[in-house]
Amino acid sequence: SSTLHDIVVLSPTEMWACGAGGIMLNGNGVVWVEWAVPVSSSVELFALDALARDQVWAVGSDNTLLFFDGASWSSRQLGGVAGRSLRGVSWYMGDDFLGYPPVGMIVGDGGAIFKSDDPKGGGTWTAVSHSLTSVTLHSVAVPRHTDAWAVGDSGTVLHFDGHEWAAVHSAGTTDDLYVVEAYRARTMLAAGANGTLLW
Repeated sequence: SSTLHDIVVLSPTEMWACGAGGIMLNGNGVVWVEWAVPVSSSVELFALDALARDQVWAVGSDNTLLFFDGASWSSRQLGGVAGRSLRGVSWYMGDDFLGYPPVGMIVGDGGAIFKSDDPKGGGTWTAVSHSLTSVTLHSVAVPRHTDAWAVGDSGTVLHFDGHEWAAVHSAGTTDDLYVVEAYRARTMLAAGANGTLLW
């Protein structure tokens, strides 16, 4: 009966959902089962992303970052402000043939952004230093190693070009934005308060 905040689907027989009370569910296309995660029942898990069965991430309140290695969930440390919520996580898997590296991004309260290039080991995450915004960032999408987008309160849209983050001032809204998704690089959709949809 918990509120569920996010879902990720790897295949018709492999999916995860997370939510309030630290709830983590795993589905196989027929049934859902609850998995134990190393967080208290007061934690809200807000977002998930996955590249493979043994590369699944979840983020949530109280600076929570979890990693699933195919057998069990474990905590990862980001440091920083105690009690801060992490609200969005996204990975680009990279392309070995073209030589493109993997890139992971996490966003959260106070304009927090973290970056990683280690999808298989649970990630070594580095805080991105910037002065672009201090509002809550709710969601992030990383369609390529040179293209990432984050959205948040007051119509905030940020873009990463592979080197640095910059504010996008042409979004045309001051409504809070809660989710951003990529169909492919440079083809983005965002949604938020008051029926706001951006393309």
